[in-house]
Amino acid sequence: MLLGRVIGALWGARHAEALNGAKLLCVAALDLQGQPTGAEIVAIDEQRAGPGDLVLVGVGSRVRDLTVGPTLPTKAVILAVVDDYEVS
Repeated sequence: MLLGRVIGALWGARHAEALNGAKLLCVAALDLQGQPTGAEIVAIDEQRAGPGDLVLVGVGSRVRDLTVGPTLPTKAVILAVVDDYEVS
């Protein structure tokens, strides 16, 4: 899993049929101090996240299968919109 900030949306006129109706968001990965790592990922969103939101992204076929189903052609899923976190 990774912590990230939504930096935008992604869409296209042509896409895999399995993506019909799916919301795709671009997420910038953050380290635990909240600083960007330079990595970015595109994830399926069913949590209604938006630009600027802090999100938890799960990556992997098992995460996808358990949350949005095995037919979607992606392995990155926004699992939660994060209100806050604390690192001790």
